[in-house]
Amino acid sequence: MKFKFQWINKIVEKLPEELKEKRKELIKQYDKADIRFVHMRQMDISSSMIREGIAHGENMEKYLDKEVWNYINANGLYDAI
Repeated sequence: MKFKFQWINKIVEKLPEELKEKRKELIKQYDKADIRFVHMRQMDISSSMIREGIAHGENMEKYLDKEVWNYINANGLYDAI
């Protein structure tokens, strides 16, 4: 596990100061939570657009975590919006 934490610490070191402070606040607020910031591309999509797409039978999998997508499909969520 040491390697994992070294990697996280390197990322935290590169954060702007205001994000470092926000991270500290969240860890304190949520009892030592594992708070991570990740860099990712911006997507021009909203949760409403995802729900509407699913309701119209569109495959919205690329916008969601695999486990979330599987849960939505397994439980038929948003099929009848």
